[in-house]
Amino acid sequence: MRLVSLGIVVAALAVSPVFADPREDAEAIVDATIKPETFEAAFRALGGLLVGNIQNEVREAGGDMSPETAALLNDMILRASTNAMVEKLREPLTEVYRASFSEQLLADYRAFLESGSGQEMLLKQPALMLESARVGEAVGSDIGASALEIMRTQLVEGDVPIGASKSAENELREMLGIRVEIQPPL
Repeated sequence: MRLVSLGIVVAALAVSPVFADPREDAEAIVDATIKPETFEAAFRALGGLLVGNIQNEVREAGGDMSPETAALLNDMILRASTNAMVEKLREPLTEVYRASFSEQLLADYRAFLESGSGQEMLLKQPALMLESARVGEAVGSDIGASALEIMRTQLVEGDVPIGASKSAENELREMLGIRVEIQPPL
C-alpha cells in the first residue's frame, strides 16, 4: 500500500509544473513578455510621430531633412532604443509583477506563457501591436474629424471650457478659420 501511495505522489509531481520562487516566476514572465521585438513594433507604430517631431525640430533650426534620411534616422533610433529599453525595464517590471500578483497567479501565468498556447500568443504579439496601432490610427482619424467639427461648433457658439483665456480661444478660432466678429459694447 505504501508503495502505491508513493507511486501516486511521484506521478503527481512528474505531471505538475514545478516553478521556482515568485521572483523567478516574475522574471520569467517579464523575460517572456518584454522583448525587443515587442518594443520595436510599438516604436514603429509611433515612428511617424517621432520622425515628424525630429523633422520639425530640424526645420525650426533652419535645416531640412529628406524622407529617406528621416526613415534611416527612425531605424537607427529603433535599434538603439529597443534593447536598452528591455534591459532597463527588466528589474523594475519584475518588482511590479511581484507586488501586483499573488504567488499562485505568477506561477499560473508563467505556466500559461510556457504552454503551447502561450508561446503562440507571444510569437504573435509584435504583429498584434502593429495591427492594433493601424486600427487605432484609422479609428482616431475618424474620431479626430468629428471632434474637429464639434470643436468648431463650440467655438462659434462660444462654448469653451471655463477658465480658458480669450487669447487661446482666439488663437484656436484663427487656426480653424473661424472669423471673430467683435460686437461693439452696448
